[in-house]
Amino acid sequence: MKKQNRIEQIMKRLAEEAAAKNYPENSPTSWKKYNFDRDKGVRYMANVMNVVRMFEPLPDEVTAAEKGLLLHVIPFIEAESGMLYYRSDRTHKPLTISKLAARIGISASHTYRLVRHLRTARVLAKEEGRLYVNPCYFFRGRYLSYHLYSLFKTELDAVLPEWVVNKYNGVHS
Repeated sequence: MKKQNRIEQIMKRLAEEAAAKNYPENSPTSWKKYNFDRDKGVRYMANVMNVVRMFEPLPDEVTAAEKGLLLHVIPFIEAESGMLYYRSDRTHKPLTISKLAARIGISASHTYRLVRHLRTARVLAKEEGRLYVNPCYFFRGRYLSYHLYSLFKTELDAVLPEWVVNKYNGVHS
């Protein structure tokens, strides 16, 4: 009985500490018009640069094994751009599929199949040899750039408020 009370007290204290850490100023910003910056884009849900957030569940066609491999890719998402990158001599360089294979520890042919399937499912996009992650699923940074918006326009149009879509289309048309 004494042990049960102690456990309840610990759980109550943990819940109170968690509630204290979730003050409104620490929560994701809402979709307010002042969150749109003409140069940077819209402030996209998160207020932190280092944390990768997941917003929507991955599509059903992505298998459990692919989801597991995708979790290994998350640390390579560049803030703001959504591009997969690696650091070389203090600069960010695009992560090619062969370098990605070496980083996550699977064969290049398996990585090519994985990337092809994730591109078909619209989780990844490829442009000029660079891989980008759909911000509907994983995003690091504060502002959703127009470039990233244009890569995943159809998916983001379904998620973003209408005024944000209009701003993107009006600002960069």
